[in-house]
Amino acid sequence: MSIIASLYDPKNPSKSLTMAYIMALSIIALLTLMGHFTTFYIMKKQAESTDFTYHLSRARGLVQRIPYHIENFANHLNEIDQEVLKQSVVELKVSHNFITSQIKASPDLSPSLNNMYYYSSFRIDDNMRYYFDVIKKCIDQDIYGGEPSKTCYIAVEILNKGVVTSIVSGLDVALEGYRLETVNKIKFYHMIQIIATFIILVVLLMEALFIFRPLIRKNAHFLKMMTRQAMEDPLTKLMNRRAFTKSFTAHLKRKGHEGSNVAVALMDLDKFKSVNDTYGHDVGDAVLVHFSKALRKCLRTNDIIGRIGGEEFAVVLRSDEGDSAENAHKTFERLREFVEQNPAMYKDKNGKPQHLHYTVSAGLIYTAAEEQTVDALLGMADQLLYKAKERGRNRVEVDMV
Repeated sequence: MSIIASLYDPKNPSKSLTMAYIMALSIIALLTLMGHFTTFYIMKKQAESTDFTYHLSRARGLVQRIPYHIENFANHLNEIDQEVLKQSVVELKVSHNFITSQIKASPDLSPSLNNMYYYSSFRIDDNMRYYFDVIKKCIDQDIYGGEPSKTCYIAVEILNKGVVTSIVSGLDVALEGYRLETVNKIKFYHMIQIIATFIILVVLLMEALFIFRPLIRKNAHFLKMMTRQAMEDPLTKLMNRRAFTKSFTAHLKRKGHEGSNVAVALMDLDKFKSVNDTYGHDVGDAVLVHFSKALRKCLRTNDIIGRIGGEEFAVVLRSDEGDSAENAHKTFERLREFVEQNPAMYKDKNGKPQHLHYTVSAGLIYTAAEEQTVDALLGMADQLLYKAKERGRNRVEVDMV
């Protein structure tokens, strides 16, 4: 956790997430390589075990069979038995030389084999050398030039006195020890593979929780912010024209299906251009924000309110106040009076708070929603707004169609 905390930079979370992602990928790559290495080692160890087991088993069998071949040769004194004996001895030497050469090349390859062949009481290597010396005299006998049978019988007698038993017992112990070592090593590397796989899964889980989830949240927040910006007026935080039209269209369609009426008003700040010209656009923006707050204060939260132009606002009453023309008129009169009695606040060049009185005019249309369109209703409300301006401003003109 301290590593994650050290990587996190609150000023640049994207960089922190990128670094964490790279670190996670590096860990996964390292553990994957470790997994491949252990797999390669296990396969190598299994192949090596097969070779060693084969040569140890073959050496054990040949050590036991060669005295039998010597007896056959001594009894029959023919070339076939002599060749069988020689071939068996050659095969035994091949297996013995393979094992000893591998042990000498890498003493740590198998501690049990190294011990059994050179250091234990069995001393397999010394016994094998003695074994080969004993049978060499028998093999080298000329079957046509003397009496080799006596030499062979003596060789068999010497071998059967304990040499064969000692070698076979030593090979049995060596084979069992080597198999146990191999199994333990393979188990150890299998455990490494399991641990590496588990760590990879943990890293992937951490990656999902601490990298991808924040990214998804960040993207969702960004999408939400972009959607809001696309549907919201940045200054007043009211609906922009696009969002207002979309909401008004859905409301009008629903009211049309119900056979109900709809109350729509178009409002404009009186002489707003002179405010900008006299006090500047910053004060003009403050007035617009003040009026947007007045709209929220005087209207219900479920009413549709939007800024559709510079100083032009539109409202659709969705609350109970829009159920009759009289209630709708009272609502907008209350709004007009509130604006008239509560001036906007701004700061002059010296930073002192000042009050700025302004008024608003409105055109309110109350009509059946059926077979009406948004543009048509806004057009009718705009005509009423124009009439309110002509009649002196700071008033609400109402019409029922």
